[in-house]
Amino acid sequence: MSGANVTTVAASFLNLKRYDRTKVDGLQMTSDQIDLVIREYLALGPEGRRTDPRIGRDRHALIMSGAAILQALMRIWPTDRLSVADRGLREGMLVEGFDELGTLATFYNSSYYPLHLERLNYVKDVDWLEYEILLPEELPPSVARLAETLKHRYQLSLLEVRSKKELLRYADQLFQLLNEAYEHLYSVTPLTPSQVQAYIRQYFDFISPDFVPIILDGIGRLVAFGITLPSLSRALQKDSGAASGVASASVSAVGAASPSSSSSWSSEVGVCGRYRVTISSSPSRRSRL
Repeated sequence: MSGANVTTVAASFLNLKRYDRTKVDGLQMTSDQIDLVIREYLALGPEGRRTDPRIGRDRHALIMSGAAILQALMRIWPTDRLSVADRGLREGMLVEGFDELGTLATFYNSSYYPLHLERLNYVKDVDWLEYEILLPEELPPSVARLAETLKHRYQLSLLEVRSKKELLRYADQLFQLLNEAYEHLYSVTPLTPSQVQAYIRQYFDFISPDFVPIILDGIGRLVAFGITLPSLSRALQKDSGAASGVASASVSAVGAASPSSSSSWSSEVGVCGRYRVTISSSPSRRSRL
């Protein structure tokens, strides 16, 4: 079984002060061992769970509800033993491009996974394509003219963000636009306010305002943004999943095509949104089951 609550229980059972997927993945636990961990969570109380390094500040509010679901499943399912998978299916699985370098947020699985599911009579419902976009050294004249036209038509301006504190003022609008841009996509569930705050705490500490352009309309509303981060893929490969070092750059962005409609694109996950943007890309792609 996979899922963040399951892996958190497994890490707590192992008493890991720092999460190590190589120790969690494949771990087998009995119902009694799972119940013992959950009783420890109960004894800690809300404040104890919040400060427990095995749980983490971003998960303490969710762990008890997830633990209750886990206990119910263990009582219903005809087994007394649980195998933990750190790399579960969740949104889907890799079915092509096993030799390609994945991004930080990309799921990876062995090539036999889709074949195994097909033998169990599962069929693919939708493809999720991932593109690598090679940006030109100079902006093409046609793109520059289009940008200038849209700038004047919708009274758009680039916000000069000088500090993380100033960037934080736009965090809620940023995630509101993200929810709007992705709401129509397959299997997407909008981020809740608590999830938004968790992501703000998780990511806004290390992103640089110099690499987060924000576009405002004529009345000061956020209508587009981009986030640029160094890729950690090579470093993660060398460090078995722990975040250290940097490699090549990756870019993602979300924006509104007009004040009343939105579009989004990403160098990591292709093009999506109500208004599509045509972008030259390399042939490499990843599709998911």
